[in-house]
Amino acid sequence: MHNSKDTIRKISQTILISSLLLIVFMTYANRVDDLDLWWHLKQGQLIYETHVIPEKDYLAYTTEIPERISKIGKSEVAPTELPSEENNRYWATNFKNSWLSQLIFYLVYLSGGFIGIGIFKSTIFACTYFVLYLTMLKRGADHLSSFFVLCLVVLIGMDFNYTRPQIFSFLMFTCTLYILYNFRKEGKSIYFLPVLMLLWANLHGGFILGVLIIFTFTFSEFLKYLLNTKFGIPKISSLTKEKLRTLILLSIISNIISLINPNSYKTFLIPIITERSIFATIEEYHRPMLYEYHAYWLMLVMVIIAILILIKTKHLDLTELFLSVIVALPSLRSIRYIIFFALGTGVSLAYSMTYTAIIFKEWGPIKRLLNTNVAKIITNPPLSPFSSPLTKGGYRGVKGGRGWIFSLLFMFVSLTILVKMTISGDVLQFDMGEKRYPSGASEFIQKNKIPGNMFNTYNWGGYLVWHLYPDYRVFICGRTLNETAFFHYGQILKAEKGTDPAMPLWEKLLDAYNVNFILISAVSSNGNIIPLVDMLYVSSNWELIYADGKSMIFLKAIPDNQGIIHRYQLSKERINNEIISECEQGIKDTPATWGYYETLGYMYMKKNRLNEALLMFQKYLSMNPNNKNVRYYYDLLKQYLSYT
Repeated sequence: MHNSKDTIRKISQTILISSLLLIVFMTYANRVDDLDLWWHLKQGQLIYETHVIPEKDYLAYTTEIPERISKIGKSEVAPTELPSEENNRYWATNFKNSWLSQLIFYLVYLSGGFIGIGIFKSTIFACTYFVLYLTMLKRGADHLSSFFVLCLVVLIGMDFNYTRPQIFSFLMFTCTLYILYNFRKEGKSIYFLPVLMLLWANLHGGFILGVLIIFTFTFSEFLKYLLNTKFGIPKISSLTKEKLRTLILLSIISNIISLINPNSYKTFLIPIITERSIFATIEEYHRPMLYEYHAYWLMLVMVIIAILILIKTKHLDLTELFLSVIVALPSLRSIRYIIFFALGTGVSLAYSMTYTAIIFKEWGPIKRLLNTNVAKIITNPPLSPFSSPLTKGGYRGVKGGRGWIFSLLFMFVSLTILVKMTISGDVLQFDMGEKRYPSGASEFIQKNKIPGNMFNTYNWGGYLVWHLYPDYRVFICGRTLNETAFFHYGQILKAEKGTDPAMPLWEKLLDAYNVNFILISAVSSNGNIIPLVDMLYVSSNWELIYADGKSMIFLKAIPDNQGIIHRYQLSKERINNEIISECEQGIKDTPATWGYYETLGYMYMKKNRLNEALLMFQKYLSMNPNNKNVRYYYDLLKQYLSYT
């Protein structure tokens, strides 16, 4: 009978975790597109074809900028906003951190195309969460608590559903945790740690987190050993002297061996240099806002509460406390580290939930209600954090028939979700996001062999690298290796006038970089018209030669370009239609972005489509009622239409 219950429980647990991982695989596979995937693939292609890691960036023509160009526009801004030439020398060589990931991505692409990359990416995420789940169990958490925390981690991970080398860091991070926790329970996997770190150091620069975790774990265990043996604190369980010696030795070897990568120690400078670089303005380096990333804030609060409970019950493990602090601090400073906070604290949170559940069950009213006896566990709590009496003859979460029913229920819900997703066409579509990239413009450039340097928008840079290199190199992309180029890009896109009355700064910069054509969208991702587009509209130095509803090409009005201009020139009025088309598509894709409604309202007014303009202003004010300018035009239109 006992064996039968154990079998049922194991089957139910298997169904539970398998259903969750299946959902993870199916949902994460939907999106393959990533702004950075394109240039990672191109770099992988170069490595594959040349059998060497490139020493220079060949994908952009702005990696190395002459001093005469570099100094343009810098006298008009505050010193604190200026790019760093010292950093530029560092960035110029620090683009090889992910060479192995790039090669793997390209090999997967050769084998299975973008569908293969989508399956590969989803498999990496599923493996990451499964290893985390095993680590929770290894720590001593029960299956139900582990499952609950894992669901929360998966929810947080949805915001980090990237297709870029960073996903390897997610998997390597959880594998490192598993090895360390497994070692505390007599496991031998610690001997694989140096190999893991060598691999990680060549897959992604995130290996510095692994170095930090290994150091923190080893230091914590060493500190507990001192407190136990030197200061005679018996309640602090520690490793034996032999195991501690093994841990210290392998930790040192692992961290040293991580330096065997193309950039050696330079990778460790990335967080420091990024913090004080102009790239800190990029969104993923921003602090998480209180009104965003709700699952993250929920998990952060849960971790804090769990730590307080464990402190009060004198059951807090110093190692887990230090690890939680180490992964929490970066996540409070930068969005990109949130996922590592979730992965790093998930183990201790699941264990603390298990222990808290036992305490809660022993509470008088609950104990009488459940009629359960866990007094032996509570009165004799496990002193050693390396053993798991919570799940050996004691508390096991959902047991027997109840566990079976719960697992079947979750499996039914999972299958319902998957069927619904399949019917809606969202499962395994491997969307490459072609609708948001200038595919038509790219073909136009190649077909007509538009000569000269190109100015392009940041988000399109990677796509253009993949499709146009080596015939064309981009001005900028996600791998930007020159802060001055990033700085000048912003000045051009904002159409800065500068202080020279003879020529506006944006045109002076385009001339300095010998830009012959501009590939740009009409509106930004927040729904506002890009200032450069406004200037190109009235400029006689640039002619519109292509527009397709999502991208435009402007060609410099010089004698050498007259043949192409004569053949493809479009009226500048076409820009207005372009703005309308992009805003209408933007509303379909992201209806909560209110900028599209405001821009459309003004454009409809310009086209004398007054009723539609009124509707756009009304929708905008329903989301942002404090805009006085929009309110003024809304009231004016409403009054005018009431008279006509």
